[in-house]
Amino acid sequence: MSCPFLSFKPSSTPCLTGSHLKVICITASNTWGLFLLVLLEGYGLVEIPRRLWNTTKRGYMLNFLYFKASKVSAERCEAEERIDDLMEEITHISNTTPANHPTRSYIDLILEKLPDERKSVTQLRRSRDDAHFSIDGISVKGLAKLHKQIIRGIHMYRRTQCQWNMLLEQVFHWEDIAANENSREKIFKTSLKPTRIPLFKSIRTPKIEWYWYCMLRNWVYRTLCVVLSVFSAIVVWSELTFFTQKPTLSLFALFISSAKNNYNYIAIEVISTATIAYLCVCAYYTVFRIRILNYYYLAPHHQTNEYSLIFCGMLLCRLTPPLCLNFLGLIHLDSHVTKNSNIEETSYTKIMGHMDVIPIISDGFNIYFPILIFFVCLATYFNICSRILHFIGFEQFIGDDEMTSDLIEEGRELVKREKNRRQRLENKELRRRQTARPVSGASTRRSGTRDISMTSSSPEENSRIELLKDVEPIDYTEERTHSPEDFGRPLHHEEYTGEDGNTYLRSSWSRIGRPPAGIFDDV
Repeated sequence: MSCPFLSFKPSSTPCLTGSHLKVICITASNTWGLFLLVLLEGYGLVEIPRRLWNTTKRGYMLNFLYFKASKVSAERCEAEERIDDLMEEITHISNTTPANHPTRSYIDLILEKLPDERKSVTQLRRSRDDAHFSIDGISVKGLAKLHKQIIRGIHMYRRTQCQWNMLLEQVFHWEDIAANENSREKIFKTSLKPTRIPLFKSIRTPKIEWYWYCMLRNWVYRTLCVVLSVFSAIVVWSELTFFTQKPTLSLFALFISSAKNNYNYIAIEVISTATIAYLCVCAYYTVFRIRILNYYYLAPHHQTNEYSLIFCGMLLCRLTPPLCLNFLGLIHLDSHVTKNSNIEETSYTKIMGHMDVIPIISDGFNIYFPILIFFVCLATYFNICSRILHFIGFEQFIGDDEMTSDLIEEGRELVKREKNRRQRLENKELRRRQTARPVSGASTRRSGTRDISMTSSSPEENSRIELLKDVEPIDYTEERTHSPEDFGRPLHHEEYTGEDGNTYLRSSWSRIGRPPAGIFDDV
């Protein structure tokens, strides 16, 4: 094997000083930042308008949410099993460790962090063989490792629980939109009691909600989608042509030049602000959607761990300088891009420098840079990345795939089961309140006839009456497990008014037919 060597004469060898090293680091950082910006920005330029357009399609959104519900449910079950195993392990260690053991204080510290809602489940799973645990094998290092696993397991458990509850709220909301689209009353009725902020309760009325969700929102989103699609096309065209000086093909450069010639500084500020804002939204939108397995990704509703926040902050800091330099290149105000020394240098380039890349690839940069962002947009438009991930084994939402259809059906059944459970709880609470009202209102009438009833009734009859008063009435028509197809009768929707004045939907069947069965299946 031969090893090539590069030899230089001492007189021609450049001296690597601190300033030279600084220039090399800046150019390398700009090169990496620009490539990263192209990838992230190209995805957002296509995905943001398409996301707005898909939001106007009710069937698509329901299928997407059902698909997502199936995946979140699987993650939720996995997190529950993981935290149960860890809780069972630390509980067994705690039960077999005496109070005078040196590691007892560490064990008590770990036990304080365990979620209370999973302790009852852990006690039911104590039947497996735990003989591999021993007091002699307990060490501070092992407890520290177990403590780290429990912290991560608790975080995943709470995160999946929060994601599951928030996702169910979204699915129920879209199902309510589907049920209210053809309403003649033009009043938005919900199947479950909504949680609203008291401050906006007087403004967000059911009638206003119906007009927004069933009439206006689709048109607003479609109009916004068309506007952003045109904006994305202008950005892509300007990215492809901002290296060309004569003639000037970049539309943003033409807009700024026209406003400068007319001394319209307000137009310059508006165009610059809108362009930078849209570029930031496209690039940062992709950052917020990046997910590297379950380690680095941003979870909504304050469920992101510290490592993912640091990773996201690092990307945001990495993207900001190249994004500003890219904007200066689009409007032809970077002299190192335009090769025009007559341009007055901006304040940003005086402090942060110019869009310089590594000299080895600087000659062909104006060729592959535009081509790369164009192909990223094409790959995003045709969902090539999602299909590749689906082929590898990571399930993605693809409408014409059999596995996607199975996950949609599974998610629909999970949502239906959870919705029925919540409706039963709400109906039970409503019956309890309705039963308690006449009892409290009739207390004065019973007190007036108390002496007569006591003298006319025997002690045994009085005790029976008191027991019957405490019994909660059972409505067999709302908690049956048979489907309407089994009875051959259609499903009836009843409306009732809650305590907050809103109207809700309640499903029920007629009493005529086969007697109810399976009443105690949920016990």
